[in-house]
Amino acid sequence: MGFALWMLLASSLAVAQVFDLSELQWTLKNQNGSIVVPGSLPSQVHLDLFEAGIIDDPLLGINGALCNIPINYSTLYLS
Repeated sequence: MGFALWMLLASSLAVAQVFDLSELQWTLKNQNGSIVVPGSLPSQVHLDLFEAGIIDDPLLGINGALCNIPINYSTLYLS
């Protein structure tokens, strides 16, 4: 009986749907709403802020250390 139950569970897992989150329209927003920019998935806050022109390239020189937006503010990805 244990094997039959396992087979039943395995067959139900095989038909599970995969939902691709990258197909949704994403927005990156900070806590107080003063920054709202398009977001992408997969991504990270620094990359989306750079793409939107909010910050300088975080991988260039010391820009990553100078950019404190993601550290000092709560940010959300919304769809």
